[in-house]
Amino acid sequence: MTFNSLEFAALMAVVLLLGWSRRLVLQNAALLAASYFFYGYWDIRFLALVCVSTYVDFVSAQLIADARALGRRLWLANAYVVGCVTAFATLAPSFTAVVARAASQDWTASRVGPLLLTILLVAVVTVCVRVAPKWPEARRKRVFLGFSLAANLGLLALFKYLNFFIDSGAALLSQLGMNVTSERLSLVLPVGLSFYTFQTLSYTIDVYRGELAPTRSLLNFCVFVAYFPQLVAGPIVRAGSLLPQLERSRSFAWGNLARGAPLVLVGLMKKMALADAVAPCVDAVFSAPGATSSVNVVTATVLFAIQIVCDFSGYSDVARGTSRMLGVELPVNFELPYLARNPQEFWQRWHISLSTWLRDYLYIPLGGNRAGAGKAYRNAMITMLLGGLWHGAAWHFVAWGAFHGGAIGVHRWVQPFLKRITFLRTRLGRLGSTSVFFAVTCYGWLLFRARSLSDVGVLTRAVVEFPIHPGQFTLQRPAAAFFLALPVLGAFLWLRSSVAEKLWRFAVVRGATYASMVLAILIAAGQDAPPDFIYFQF
Repeated sequence: MTFNSLEFAALMAVVLLLGWSRRLVLQNAALLAASYFFYGYWDIRFLALVCVSTYVDFVSAQLIADARALGRRLWLANAYVVGCVTAFATLAPSFTAVVARAASQDWTASRVGPLLLTILLVAVVTVCVRVAPKWPEARRKRVFLGFSLAANLGLLALFKYLNFFIDSGAALLSQLGMNVTSERLSLVLPVGLSFYTFQTLSYTIDVYRGELAPTRSLLNFCVFVAYFPQLVAGPIVRAGSLLPQLERSRSFAWGNLARGAPLVLVGLMKKMALADAVAPCVDAVFSAPGATSSVNVVTATVLFAIQIVCDFSGYSDVARGTSRMLGVELPVNFELPYLARNPQEFWQRWHISLSTWLRDYLYIPLGGNRAGAGKAYRNAMITMLLGGLWHGAAWHFVAWGAFHGGAIGVHRWVQPFLKRITFLRTRLGRLGSTSVFFAVTCYGWLLFRARSLSDVGVLTRAVVEFPIHPGQFTLQRPAAAFFLALPVLGAFLWLRSSVAEKLWRFAVVRGATYASMVLAILIAAGQDAPPDFIYFQF
């Protein structure tokens, strides 16, 4: 189920109707049911992973804070995870047959395995809970933080990176002259695995650091992990921001609808009328990099820069809008990233929830910039390399991370010299630095969008040859909705700025803007089946 589907609209209508209840337990129970249905609509089997992650981090955080805090909640948590895994194993064939969304693998033969592993997990946790009060506090905290890290990162490594490591190891051994054959495992990457893994890990780490008290409600924590507006593609929300909102009663308000609907409209227009319109042009070039001209490669790279920002920020807008309708505020995830003038500013504007996560839980613990310039460069490079690998299990994603890590290092090195250039502080200088860095960012997107490192070499050669041998422009034109949506989006951003704030107060201006957005969405909806959001399987 995607945001730009009728099924999602129906789900939102049901959740909003249930929101009339003023009892917190009923509100959160409805949210949890909607979240599990939303995620399970794609493939109900992978809901078991969400439940296991929820169970591990709920129990771990309780034991980190206080070894005797669980009490009866342990048995509730045990019943929850075993019951959910059993239910999903039982319902999987019938449910997926109805909605026809599951992968084609036979589930029957593998039902017992996940259930037995879950029972083993519950047994180990139960034993640990009994002996944990006897451990020194520091040891207990380290053990259960390690348990949370191992369980969550282990699932991520298994489903996302195992085949990558197998293939890379086999390739390395072949380069050393050893004749090896590698067998890939038939694993489907669960939607949103990287996002909810980082979200639950931040909760456990914050409890370990003493920055957050663990919630005592399993229901509220389940909703925090599986909250459907941002479950599969972010933003990555910290528990300190989201949990307090889930722990207080919310009432249905027309004002929430009025504030949330424009964000949903903008997000859908970005996705359907802009990102999906240029996707065929981008796919045509990057699927056959050696069979097109340099001008097509450069054009497709710029179009992909438009596609990815509209696709991903569009998802974030819809997530924030739908969540606002439900009375819950999510953080801003994008702040016009292509207006950045340097790499540091770019990462303060692009995928803000991930960049701040990497800063707080990776870069700063590594030492940040506290131990001298050399180690600061090293820490930035490690952070960006792992950030690139987070995006995908392929070497071109690692190269993309290294590219941005190198850009950060170079900028820090030349920054003292740049500060002496007064021209860069003028309006023309700022425009020039923004344009130059946009070109740098676009090359980074070439690394990101390429299918392999060998394709990167072919595409890079085409870019280098562009001024000398540009070739012919043969890309197909984007869809008609693109030519309507792009100026409408620009007008919307300008009208909402302080410059044109007075104009936005007139109902006719707002109405004309929103009507144009609806028209662009309707034009886009009449085309072929749109692709999924880019970040759905990251």
